[in-house]
Amino acid sequence: MIITNIEQYKSKRYKVYVDDKFAFVLYSNEVKSLDLEVGEQIDDEKYSHIVDDIIYKRGLSYCNYSLAKKDRSVLDMTLKLRDKFYPEDVIDKIIKELIERGYLNDDKFAASYVEYKKDAKSTEDIRIKLIQKGISREVIDEVIKTITYEDQMAAAKKYINKKTNKYDEKNKYIDAMKLRKYLIGKQFDFDIIDDALKDYE
Repeated sequence: MIITNIEQYKSKRYKVYVDDKFAFVLYSNEVKSLDLEVGEQIDDEKYSHIVDDIIYKRGLSYCNYSLAKKDRSVLDMTLKLRDKFYPEDVIDKIIKELIERGYLNDDKFAASYVEYKKDAKSTEDIRIKLIQKGISREVIDEVIKTITYEDQMAAAKKYINKKTNKYDEKNKYIDAMKLRKYLIGKQFDFDIIDDALKDYE
């Protein structure tokens, strides 16, 4: 294997290419200490050392730090690693370990997300967000069942309160119509919208 390019992409960080293919990102001091130079050969032992002892451990440490601050789905964490240019095989290894340790669990993530958002967003909005986070349809269907009518009424009223706290008798009907369109845009069910707006129509 031959190092074919070393290019800076951020302060003190460099993309290293091996045999004309992107391999990994290293800090400038690592490039120097590992004595990596364009045109030089890199043997299997050194390559494995970089990937296993530097890149993998750094990625795992980053994920542990990230997950300590906020729960994430498998897709969320995967995309974050890709954004930082971790190699796909390293990403797969990191994600597998995090799942095995129980640090990543899409079932628990989905249940927690619903519990946190059920009285703040519409059911459909929650469904869409979970789909975007890579949660399976089966898991979504199960956790959505835990959302009650009361949860959705509370969510709808929070949106109403964001828009207005007082209603002028003269503009009461106009305001209610605007609120209806607003809640429809937030994808609330029509029965929730009707009940939430009873005091304003």
